[in-house]
Amino acid sequence: QTLINTQFFIPCATKLGMEYDQAKLIYSIIETNCDKLTSIPQVLSIGFSAGIVPYMTVSLENHDYKGLNKNIEDCLDTVLYIGLPVCIAMASLAEPIYFIMYGGSELEYGVTCLQWSSLLGLCTTLTPICNSMMLTLRFRKQSIVYLACGFVVKCATFYPLMALMGYTGAIVSSCLCSATIIALSLMKIRKEFHIKYKKIIKRTIRMLIACFAMNGIFALWNMFGPSWISGGRIICLLELAVVGIIGIIVYVIVSEMMKLPKAVFHMSIKQMANRYLHRGA
Repeated sequence: QTLINTQFFIPCATKLGMEYDQAKLIYSIIETNCDKLTSIPQVLSIGFSAGIVPYMTVSLENHDYKGLNKNIEDCLDTVLYIGLPVCIAMASLAEPIYFIMYGGSELEYGVTCLQWSSLLGLCTTLTPICNSMMLTLRFRKQSIVYLACGFVVKCATFYPLMALMGYTGAIVSSCLCSATIIALSLMKIRKEFHIKYKKIIKRTIRMLIACFAMNGIFALWNMFGPSWISGGRIICLLELAVVGIIGIIVYVIVSEMMKLPKAVFHMSIKQMANRYLHRGA
């Protein structure tokens, strides 16, 4: 994705009528500023990619396909439970986040790029995990082929999407690239080991409902609260902290009502709190 963006973003943008300096500015926003922010949820993929390998390897060696199915479910559920609200919150609160981090000089472009990059952040969180699962399950050749397929999708969709959507088309083409790799990898795992994703899909829908409730808090502030940038960066940071914490609390409460923590972590929020308090003591 970075290779294509580096080589072709500015030439494509200028060919489509954008000024060179403007294209250079937007390219730096996407590849530097937004990439730094979306790397926050991507950290999840590093931990879970490394953590899942020994469990999947043991299940594979013992031909314990039921245990393998459980390991895959636990990994994807956990990443989605944490990653979905982070990426959705980043998209909803793109204006204050970008303003706090980079100021208001390029806010219009920065907010739009960060909103779309948040979707890419979710995709690039799941991609390394799927790649790790493929390697662990001894599908190395197929994994390389799927990466190549994603690269082809990025190449094929880059210019048409930029012509259709403008500079955000470059981000959407990256999303399609990652989505291709994720879809092909999960389909291969399902075919070879008869893994079922029905439970994961159902839980993901419930997570989205909880995210919708969380997003309601952000929407109410955007509608009735003061402007994010009116009081400067320090005031904006304090406001963002308050709104963000309230949003997290709403997400946790709604997800607890739907028994998501019990399904994902195999314990309720109360049990988790008691466990960590006991360890702390």
